[in-house]
Parts: sequence; C-alpha cells; structure tokens
Amino acid sequence: MDHRLPIARGGGAEVTNLVLACAGCNRAKGEMTETEFRALKALVSTWEDSGRDLMRRLKLGWFSH
Repeated sequence: MDHRLPIARGGGAEVTNLVLACAGCNRAKGEMTETEFRALKALVSTWEDSGRDLMRRLKLGWFSH
C-alpha cells in the first residue's frame, strides 16, 4: 500500500488516501503525491529511453536521502 498524499506531507491513513503499489514504485514515488508521480512518469515517457533508466534508479532507491 502507498499513500496518495504522503503522511510526511499531511496525508492520513484513511482508505481514500491509500492505493496499491509495488514496492519499487512505492520507493520511487517517495514523498511525491500521486499526481506528482504520475506527472513525472508521463514526462519521462517522452524521453528516448521512455524514462526506463530513471525509473529503474528511483525504484532501487538511488536518489533517496
């Protein structure tokens, strides 16, 4: 499960704020909102490699703090 609006950004644990997500996508989304993450995926899908390299790195946690 993942939070559409992360708890760190004011989201809660109510059912309407939860969505199914694989562990890699959950890790890649980090503290982004669902809308921000979907926008990022849409943007990188226009890249030559369709954003595969960036998404792979995000899912591995390469850019976490």
